[in-house]
Amino acid sequence: MGTGNVAASSVRRALADVRLICTSGAGSAAVPAAMQAARRAIGCDAAFFGWQNAQAITTHLYSDDASTLASVHKIGAAQRYMNEFVGRPAAVLPADADLIRRGQRLDNTGWYGQLYVDSDFFNEIFRPLHLRHMLRSLAYERRKPLGVAVFARTPGETGFGKEEEAVAAQIGSCLTHALAAPPPQVEDWADTSELGMAVLRRDGRLEWLSDQARALLEMASVPDVEPAGAAMSERLSLLALRLNDSKGIPMMAVRGALGIFVFRAYRLDPVTPGGDGGVGVTISRRVPAAVRFSEALLRCPELSVRQKEVALRLALGRSHEWIAADLGIGHSSVITHRRALYNRLNVRSREQLVKKVHGALSGPDRI
Repeated sequence: MGTGNVAASSVRRALADVRLICTSGAGSAAVPAAMQAARRAIGCDAAFFGWQNAQAITTHLYSDDASTLASVHKIGAAQRYMNEFVGRPAAVLPADADLIRRGQRLDNTGWYGQLYVDSDFFNEIFRPLHLRHMLRSLAYERRKPLGVAVFARTPGETGFGKEEEAVAAQIGSCLTHALAAPPPQVEDWADTSELGMAVLRRDGRLEWLSDQARALLEMASVPDVEPAGAAMSERLSLLALRLNDSKGIPMMAVRGALGIFVFRAYRLDPVTPGGDGGVGVTISRRVPAAVRFSEALLRCPELSVRQKEVALRLALGRSHEWIAADLGIGHSSVITHRRALYNRLNVRSREQLVKKVHGALSGPDRI
């Protein structure tokens, strides 16, 4: 699964996808989509991204595999990773804060050989997750921690080599660009396909949570726009209790670093006659339209990398002058790329381009 088994052209395309998403102006909300593209560029069995505080301690975790993320929480891997293994005198892996102080951006378990295989970190955290090799790329700016991308492979796969390390370094730079950017002023939002479900009792106690709901709750708890306030589980309970006093469908929207998370509560029929039934809560996510535009353009192989960059900015209403300055190209080059991409997408105007991109978001077919 390493990049040695992935065509170099595929790696370049995946890296270009990461750059397109991270430079879309969506800020932190671009991270989930960027990590999905990054996973293709590296070639791995699992990928995570952790947001870090000022002490370079991971506070929130994301994975595009909801079941793997659920397993991480089940064994308490993230907390044990920070509290018991990393940065201790006997630890195999160095603390991220130390790596940042040294100006280091990569960490590869392959560097530690048998010491890593014999470590408690591997045997108590990675082995239960059926993962063996780990490559990490730190995102930070001016020594300020922002987050860490983690790529992992199973025991049957080869470890990460120099080629993957070079790719991971580029991914880290792209993620740093997205995370260090000022929070965007978003006017247009788009729905994602993510949908989770929680079941609570009428008194607000949680009964069941789907893996996707758990992943969305983790994403919703990443702080950015709103203060942390009540924990997400407490907000679910309040929503369930609100249903008792409402004639409609109670709804709650929470805006965070990764988008707007929408919670809707519904009454569930009792399982047995005379029972109270319960409360079902659906959880969905909305992201800046720029992220969805980027994802749609990834499904358009007839466009070159530069044409995708120009198309994204045109779809977001940028002027030719703005695009030229942003991409570091001449005004005439912007016009040339615009004409070429219009021809390839069979559109005649910016409005048709936007409609074409929006259409790609609602169906599985490429543009």
